[in-house]
Amino acid sequence: FKMTRPLKVAVLLKGSAAGVYKHWQYGDFVGTDISIGFENMRHAVLDKYECDIFMHTWRHPEQPAAKYEDILEFTSPVSYLIEDDISGAPGKDLGEKTLRTTQQVIDLYTRYVEENAVSYDLIILTRCDWWPFHELKLEKILEDATTVRPWSDDEDAATESLKNKIFVYSRYLNLPLTEIDKETTKEQGIDDTMVIFSP
Repeated sequence: FKMTRPLKVAVLLKGSAAGVYKHWQYGDFVGTDISIGFENMRHAVLDKYECDIFMHTWRHPEQPAAKYEDILEFTSPVSYLIEDDISGAPGKDLGEKTLRTTQQVIDLYTRYVEENAVSYDLIILTRCDWWPFHELKLEKILEDATTVRPWSDDEDAATESLKNKIFVYSRYLNLPLTEIDKETTKEQGIDDTMVIFSP
């Protein structure tokens, strides 16, 4: 089974898009700038598939307003929210900050889908500073999904079989699976750098 049309992919970008922060664990300073890795995103995903970008981020107090105008111009999100800097100290507060930005971008996606009656084959949830080194082969996810229903040539049936599944790209020694379930995630969790899942 192979898709006969371009994959429609929702790319949900979350977290800091620009700024310098003191690392909560190691104490050194780290910078984030979506403009640095965005060309890699284009090469790996955005130019390969029919993609819509959704973005939630916040204004870093030391970044000029023009920086965020530039970000919106080159990312062209179909829906976005840029808030004032939101708190997030090490520990529980940092976890709450991560949850907040994740929930906000998912809410943007959900509202857009409901208001515009659109659907997507796959969703990528990742950070604004994601820097992929290789092209992603998202077709493989849908092709592999037909092992659940190998007798089906119907695209909708194959997509239906993806429900409640999460797909990960990782080093073999780290996680030798392309698909994980709730029991797996309970054991070892999921890195928030990039998660791919079906609507």
